[in-house]
Amino acid sequence: MSSLVPDPALNDWVPMWQLAPARLAYGLPAGLPASPVDGQEYVMVDSTTNPNYQWHLRYNASSTSTYKWEFVGGAEFSGYSAANVNLGSTVNTFANIVGGSTIAIPRSGEYILRSKCVAVNAAAATFYTVLWFGSLSSTVGDQSQAGVSAAGGWSTELITGPYKGILAGGNGLGVAGQCNAVNGSFQQITWSMIPVRVS
Repeated sequence: MSSLVPDPALNDWVPMWQLAPARLAYGLPAGLPASPVDGQEYVMVDSTTNPNYQWHLRYNASSTSTYKWEFVGGAEFSGYSAANVNLGSTVNTFANIVGGSTIAIPRSGEYILRSKCVAVNAAAATFYTVLWFGSLSSTVGDQSQAGVSAAGGWSTELITGPYKGILAGGNGLGVAGQCNAVNGSFQQITWSMIPVRVS
């Protein structure tokens, strides 16, 4: 005897073996269904011709979260800057170290975020990094993972995160750096996000 399950397409109960396979829609963040049904799936991309990410989402109608499209697969969306960013005379103050190269948060939701960079200075110095979104005043996670000393022209790697943050869609995600000595430099900067659930 077959179990009966709801078929939203037919608006009726049918034997499980007769249930048509769920269709997997594919498209841009703005294309998520306005009236989704439980279990509906969608592959969200930032471009239909050359996407930087492809995130497989499933709608969970019974979730108590505001963000009911849950992430079930895909890779991180990353930014990278190889440029040497020298803070000059700016000390003990966070400054944007990714220039205009932020990556866009496609939809509001919960994301796992991380960053990594190499810090360089000619004299002993302490460096900090922090992830930010929208503006330097909106930071994610702790102010910084740690201060790391680099002396005599040595370089050291700073890793921030992973953190889970609630971010508003439409903002940029970037990295800020700080040094307690003049001419603190940051190089080989990477930062990334991957969703937990989105609206």
